[in-house]
Amino acid sequence: PYPWLYSIAAIGAGCILFWIPLVRNLTRAIRQITRAAETVAEGRFDIHVDENRRDELGLLGASINRMARRMLGYVNGQKRFLG
Repeated sequence: PYPWLYSIAAIGAGCILFWIPLVRNLTRAIRQITRAAETVAEGRFDIHVDENRRDELGLLGASINRMARRMLGYVNGQKRFLG
């Protein structure tokens, strides 16, 4: 039974070492997007989210950047109109 236990332990350790960087990368992107959304909700539109990912999180980051730029344009236009 020991060779099976050693192989199972090796496979488990390999899986853990493989998944840790993947999960860390995903959570870093989600944290950055969450901070950007909180910044926009506070009324500050001078944010930038990394768009260099080629997945749904990259698309979401690009959408948040585009939304923040448009909101900044609307607020600046409103200030010019009222000034």
